[in-house]
Amino acid sequence: MNIISNSDLNKLYQIEETLEKSIKSIIGKFESTQNFTADIIENFKQSNELRQKELLESRKKTRETLELLKAKQALLKNKEIQKINDFNKFKNVMVQIHENIINMKENAKETYNGLNDIAEDLYDELTMYYYGKLVEWNENSNITSNYECIPAKIKNKKLGQCKEVKKFLDFVYKSGGHENRWRKEDHLLFLKYKARYKNIEDVALNLHDTLPDISIDDIKLHDQWYKEYVDLKLKKKRAIALWKQGKNKKSNIVNNVEHNSCNEKEDIAANTGENLREKLQQWKLEKEQELQLEKEAQLRRMAEKIEKERLERLKQLEIKQIVNEWKESKLAYKKTEELSKRNHEELEKKRRAMEANKLIKQFQSMDELHILKMRQAHQKNSAKTIQRVRSGPASLRDPERLLKPTVVWAHRVKSINEPSVTTLSVLSTSKLAIPNWRKNIT
Repeated sequence: MNIISNSDLNKLYQIEETLEKSIKSIIGKFESTQNFTADIIENFKQSNELRQKELLESRKKTRETLELLKAKQALLKNKEIQKINDFNKFKNVMVQIHENIINMKENAKETYNGLNDIAEDLYDELTMYYYGKLVEWNENSNITSNYECIPAKIKNKKLGQCKEVKKFLDFVYKSGGHENRWRKEDHLLFLKYKARYKNIEDVALNLHDTLPDISIDDIKLHDQWYKEYVDLKLKKKRAIALWKQGKNKKSNIVNNVEHNSCNEKEDIAANTGENLREKLQQWKLEKEQELQLEKEAQLRRMAEKIEKERLERLKQLEIKQIVNEWKESKLAYKKTEELSKRNHEELEKKRRAMEANKLIKQFQSMDELHILKMRQAHQKNSAKTIQRVRSGPASLRDPERLLKPTVVWAHRVKSINEPSVTTLSVLSTSKLAIPNWRKNIT
């Protein structure tokens, strides 16, 4: 993976500023010219506005992704994981950041490839226009005498070779651009689905699911337009390649003719006018035959090269198709395995649930039988009469005792009714006898 440093980015930024300044100065000179057409200036203004809009959108997306990434990086770098409340949400945000970066890279790569194709087309058109004008400029030559070097005239076949280019440019102009009046993102998504799916029906269905505002019929019409666009573009490239090779050969032939004619100047000057005309006529015929043979050989080589490229392209498409079919079969096999596994798990779950229900019902029936047995046993026991066994001696029961006083109350009443006995004095009481152990003590 190539890493661009800050110095490289600064250099690119400076180059971009320099190019913008030079383009503005050129457009300013064009605006000052009265005879210059205003369509190019208007086209430049529209493309510049579109470029600024795309630049702002890409900067906005990049800035948002960078801010999210910096926030998460600071959170992890400072070891503040305890601030993360929901790890699933954090994980989803990181996955979204990763997908945004990948999408930005893919879009940048596709845009870069598209710009390269446009630059190549512009370069080919400008080169073709320049060399065509160069031939026109070299056609008019002033011959002062018969003894001067007479180069062979090269016919301007620009118009014959530019039919394909003109047809392609007219087609693009009528279509409203290289995307057939579609948005650039929608056209790139169409190309992506077209490379993924073999059948146009699959492409139309999947693209319609992704972009509901575009109908399936519009997608099919766009596919027909794109086929014609690719065919005209290939014809244009072939015509430009043939034209380039023809121009290189012609320039080499002109140089050789001029060199040979200059070397033969002295011999031609010595001959008379009649001999000079005959020799020149013979020399021209020989050169025309050589040019014709070289042109035929060049056309054969070009046809062989085109056929070889076509076969290689077909081979690559077949390999790509085989790989895509293998991927699709692998994905389908994986999906069937997952589906069978899921079905097996569901069946196993249902089987276990049925077994559990059966066991629960068995236990419930056993419980009911046990409860029934206990109830029957309890009913049998309660039906039997149990005789009470007295624990103590037999005692008489007198119901009238409730109205009679208790024994304690009768004694109390008796003690109250008896006369009280006077308390004797201590002095009148008989003294106790002297104990034996004190008799002898004085």
